[in-house]
Amino acid sequence: MWASWCFCSALGSLCNSCCGNDKPSSVPPSVTSGRKRSVFLLLLSIGISFAFQYGVAPSVTKYSNEFGPLGWIGRAWLEGCEEYDATGDLRKVCTGQAGVYRAAFSAFVFFILAAIGAYCKPTSNREAWVAKYFLFICLAVGTIFIPNEPLFRPIFMNIFRVGSVLFTIFNQLIILDMCFNVNESWVAKADKADIEEEPGAGKKWLIALIALSASLYLASFVAIGLMYAFFSGCTNNLVFITITLIMGIFCTFMQLTGEEASLFTSASIFTYATYLLYVTGE
Repeated sequence: MWASWCFCSALGSLCNSCCGNDKPSSVPPSVTSGRKRSVFLLLLSIGISFAFQYGVAPSVTKYSNEFGPLGWIGRAWLEGCEEYDATGDLRKVCTGQAGVYRAAFSAFVFFILAAIGAYCKPTSNREAWVAKYFLFICLAVGTIFIPNEPLFRPIFMNIFRVGSVLFTIFNQLIILDMCFNVNESWVAKADKADIEEEPGAGKKWLIALIALSASLYLASFVAIGLMYAFFSGCTNNLVFITITLIMGIFCTFMQLTGEEASLFTSASIFTYATYLLYVTGE
């Protein structure tokens, strides 16, 4: 009983610190208010996406020819996917994507409501997170009963396409800023070690920076070589692989000619572009 009480107390404290409000409403919100809880909710939405794609979609679509609630849900998830052969993989992929649309739609609506709430009451970003998680889960479960068309396909599908482009652009800006700060920090540490310790003491920081940059370039070139070997059968694939390689080398050369040159930043962006090329071509 004592161990159970300790366990329940610790679990309650953990849930309260993760989901509850850790500051009184009289304290003004900061730029990081609710950030960790929001990230956890995004992770939860990713988990729901996998569950919908690989669990719910195959389970409900097999009842699409039957009567009753399950049959209606199965037909709702199959809307827009009937053109594909029922025995092939394309229909499974299509219905799985329908599940991802539902999870992404739930997160989209949740954060729109959260933004409105934060505008009306700035401290709401750190309040009532237990209720917020419950609302999000109810919203995700409710989308199971909504047909694919027209809400998910084509309305939100096209919204997500535009959003993914913006997301990719913002990702690159974040990576640029982060890698530039890391590069500046390591160079500053090298200069500080040369001054405070002895000349040449900071060389280890510069060597680590060059080694990390070289590793990223090596990984990018190896990945591009493998994509030439396995994905070059299609002309479009070959064109995009070549463009990524040329632009990666060209951007590196152009940045290194400037006054604020950063090899690590160029290597990181080249690696990220190679990753995007792979996941798109796959």
